[in-house]
Amino acid sequence: MIRLQCKNCGHIQNYLKSDLVKDDICDLCGGKMIVSKKEITNIVKQDSIERMEEQIYQLGHKRVWEIIERFNNVKTRLGYRRIFLDAGGIIPKSEV
Repeated sequence: MIRLQCKNCGHIQNYLKSDLVKDDICDLCGGKMIVSKKEITNIVKQDSIERMEEQIYQLGHKRVWEIIERFNNVKTRLGYRRIFLDAGGIIPKSEV
């Protein structure tokens, strides 16, 4: 479900991803319905998790973990570790 909010009156409506229309209008005032910043963050996070699941399926848990551990930037590495775990990744026993 994606929540859209009216730019004019603030009315909130839930939509399925498949029902999402680019130029949707508010039922109450006719204003433009937009995706909130909070909702965009959730969509990006879910997309990242789904992509990580695909990578784990294609390459395997161990190989994906090895790739993540090669990142030099600590914050980047930690971010990918979180996505890896959220996607159901299993840390190899040799790393534990």
